[in-house]
Amino acid sequence: MTLLDDRMLRPMSHRNQSGEWDEVMDVVRRAVDVVAAVSPRVSLVLKADIRPGRTGEMQGKLDRLEQALETPDRPAG
Repeated sequence: MTLLDDRMLRPMSHRNQSGEWDEVMDVVRRAVDVVAAVSPRVSLVLKADIRPGRTGEMQGKLDRLEQALETPDRPAG
């Protein structure tokens, strides 16, 4: 995983990150460190959707969205 680019380190920015827990938390820690280096305050809100035994959820969501966009007259599901 690479550190988030500077566009994602702005106030009120949102970021979806998938991966192993330790890898994701490392990205969060490094992002906080980058902001803390140039700001006297860092505010962080973290939401986790943990689904044991499930993988590829973000890619599955993208695949379903692309399929829905290809056939606009069919309801997505």
